[in-house]
Amino acid sequence: DSLGQDMKTMLPLCHDSRFPAWMWCNDSMQEFVSWLQEYNSNDDHTKPTFLLGMDIFGIFESIKGVVEYVQKYAENEHQVVSAYYKTLQSFDDPKAYGKAVADNLVESQEHNVRNVVKILGRHGKKLQRHDAFFKAQQQEQELFYAIQNARAVDAAERHFRLLMNHRDEQKNVVEIWNLRDEAFIHNIQETAAFLRQKENNTGRTVVVWAHNSHVGNVEAMDYAPRGYTNLCQLCRQAFGNNNVYSIGMTAYEGTVRASREWGGPDKAMKLTPAFEGSHEYLLHVIAKNHRESGIGVSLTGSRMQRMTAAQELFNTERVERFVGASYTPETELQSHYNVCNLSRQFDFVIQVDQTTALRVDSVRRVV
Repeated sequence: DSLGQDMKTMLPLCHDSRFPAWMWCNDSMQEFVSWLQEYNSNDDHTKPTFLLGMDIFGIFESIKGVVEYVQKYAENEHQVVSAYYKTLQSFDDPKAYGKAVADNLVESQEHNVRNVVKILGRHGKKLQRHDAFFKAQQQEQELFYAIQNARAVDAAERHFRLLMNHRDEQKNVVEIWNLRDEAFIHNIQETAAFLRQKENNTGRTVVVWAHNSHVGNVEAMDYAPRGYTNLCQLCRQAFGNNNVYSIGMTAYEGTVRASREWGGPDKAMKLTPAFEGSHEYLLHVIAKNHRESGIGVSLTGSRMQRMTAAQELFNTERVERFVGASYTPETELQSHYNVCNLSRQFDFVIQVDQTTALRVDSVRRVV
């Protein structure tokens, strides 16, 4: 949740060992943040590019962000906010909190965390009455971060409570997924609204980096019949179909940094060649025929309408590989492939034939 700054800003994130830390603490991200800092310092760019987090797994980091803001700007609310978060902070692991609620050892903190969101909302309305002073002190941006952190705590509390409730596991899996993606879209909408207000209603482009399962059209995947929604669908509903452009990224083979199981240590692993007949395999064949190391294919628009052979090839349900934070090559077909219609899933797809695992060596040496 910081502007493009150098690696010193990222070091606290790298000290955070919360799974999967390598996703944000890696050499590629370090290079990107350094580039972004230089880009933002260019006089030609009057509007800085923001680099913001939107996930809900860092519940304790978000609590810390809220408490620090209240301590700095709303000291009279500090004791109340700390009391509302006290039970959650008594646990080292949010899953332990969820289990304690499921076992009736502690009460749900749902109302307490929502009360914090309300407190910050009332605080913001008071500040807006003194608009000039508010903006002059640059407190507006810090309040925005605090409110988003409070909303993240709210979503995370529900997430971990549902995660550890095993009474209806299949229903919970869908509800947990949908809750997280709904938190994503709320974050994006709030960010877009904040930037419009801050910059006198001028438009901004929001680029979202997420897994294919989140950014592809859920109705083109086998998730939809089971009751799943996802970020792409929610963005199209919120902003309109013509204002959302979805780009998928696939790979044929190479190496990937992942864990053997959720919550485990990361390592670079061999990514096996994509299953024959999969979308990745067909993209690999096209790239090979053109003697390219990768390929980009437009799946929508007038250009696609003229590519009848490509349209027929990808406008068909085939399996597609989803590798996320964990990877188990021994059960790859069962664990990592889903049935998708690529033409309906994305507007554009980029295939890297030989992918390389994220590097983390220089970042970990610094830490």
